Amino acid sequence: MDIKKRVLNFWEDVIEQNPIKLQTYFETNAIINWHNTNESFTTEEYIIANCEYPGKWCGEVEKLEIVDDLAISVTRVWL
Repeated sequence: MDIKKRVLNFWEDVIEQNPIKLQTYFETNAIINWHNTNESFTTEEYIIANCEYPGKWCGEVEKLEIVDDLAISVTRVWL
């Protein structure tokens, strides 16, 4: 699967709050940083924060740039 499709699938799984699929995007020992809130999460904590937060997510990938094997997305997610 190409990197663009994988990034779009990731955001779709975040918005759908799908814990099973979200696990597939991270190494077991990954640390996920939310720079806007200065928080760091393990993969398990990140999935809990995304999937058990009350309410249904909405979201939109506003911009996606691919350079070789690097992807940068600007994505807005809201309740």
